Amino acid sequence: MIFSTRTLFFVAAMVGISTYAKTSLSKKISYFCKGAAVHVLNHTCPNIASHLCPLSEQQKQLKLFGYDLGIEYHTHSDNRVFKPEKRAIFYLHPWGVVGMPNKKHAHLLKLYDVLPGDIITFNFPDGVWRAPIPLWYSSLGQLSDVLPALYALSYAYDTFGLKAIDIFGYSRGGAVAVNMLAVLHNKTGTYDTALAEIGITATKRKQLIALIENGSVVLNCPLIDGNVTLKKYSRTVQFLARTFTNYKHDGLQALQSAQLLSDLKLRVLLHFQYNDTRVTNQKEAELYNAFAQCNPDATYLLLGNDGGHVHSHDALSKAIHIFYKQVGAAYDGQLVQAYEESTRNNSGSVARLLQPVVEESKNLITSFHRSCRKK
Repeated sequence: MIFSTRTLFFVAAMVGISTYAKTSLSKKISYFCKGAAVHVLNHTCPNIASHLCPLSEQQKQLKLFGYDLGIEYHTHSDNRVFKPEKRAIFYLHPWGVVGMPNKKHAHLLKLYDVLPGDIITFNFPDGVWRAPIPLWYSSLGQLSDVLPALYALSYAYDTFGLKAIDIFGYSRGGAVAVNMLAVLHNKTGTYDTALAEIGITATKRKQLIALIENGSVVLNCPLIDGNVTLKKYSRTVQFLARTFTNYKHDGLQALQSAQLLSDLKLRVLLHFQYNDTRVTNQKEAELYNAFAQCNPDATYLLLGNDGGHVHSHDALSKAIHIFYKQVGAAYDGQLVQAYEESTRNNSGSVARLLQPVVEESKNLITSFHRSCRKK
């Protein structure tokens, strides 16, 4: 199935305009232009050098998964950014209905200053053009999405000698971030065969868990529970999701997976947006608590009101660099300074990193959403 650049540009325009119907005109235009430039015109940030897999590796992926994952390592040079060696952000892109968004989406978030330093990208099964339609191959963050992610991470670990990885999952990508940890950490043997088929041994599982524990996890408007999310849509949409994708009602769910990670030492930032009509705002406190009750000093909450699920990243771009600095990841020193100055001046326009105790998180999140509705 081949679409012209003009058709793709039109699709991008419709997605961008409908998403930002409730935000300012300038922000709508800015988001649309950046999104179209990245997804249609292949625009990237300056000073980025991209490294592709060799042909033999691409053929191996085609045999294993039925498509080339398109794994790329992007080296970014920026004098403003502190960048540790042997460490990168592993980007997990949102769900793609028509092959967009895909791994190119990482370059869009680069433009929004939320992915500092080097990044690793790849495509989920729905991120490439495949007949009959890309969404046919998606599982909305479940096992068929998790396995390519784990393969890409394992390949990057072996190829680039990584010592730590900072996982960044957006929407469906957020679900994969949590579910892949649960799959690696599972001790029941449920996933042993599937992992062995893609070359991930028991030893490699431990190595990848250690790699993530040495780094961090950022969940940007994550898909917390697919069943809960689907209930907000029409019966037709529910039927299509369960019939024409690999989604399973009894499959992996991020909330359940997070509750199985109690003995891991994770550093996590959870970012939720007011009026998230795509994945809903339900179960946000439960997901935060699943991480905070085990690692209270290393779990952070960020609440923003920047446009809903597909947002401007205003809140995240200001706060994420503080988080990354604290966990030893790449960060922009100027943005850290700007955030610190804003918090010292008690600027109400800056969303702050929070660490509520488990008993208070639900009331805090509920109060935040209530205050946004009153504005």
